[in-house]
Amino acid sequence: MTLWLLVLICCTSMILKDAVGIFMTVAEAKGNASLTALLNPLGTIAGVAFWSFGAASLLLYHGDAGILAMLPVLVIDTV
Repeated sequence: MTLWLLVLICCTSMILKDAVGIFMTVAEAKGNASLTALLNPLGTIAGVAFWSFGAASLLLYHGDAGILAMLPVLVIDTV
């Protein structure tokens, strides 16, 4: 895969993972355990997409450019 496609996959999956985490916290605080149970697998899938397809490919196959390409992902994760 191209470098920018991997960055896009990483950023998208990170945003999805964080959004699902926020919605799960709100659902749990409101006592909606069934919605929390439905959202949990989505967060897991986003995490697997981030680590398996995005971050691992960037760091293992793209060398120094892959390390630099992780910077936008880390910024997205911080925001």
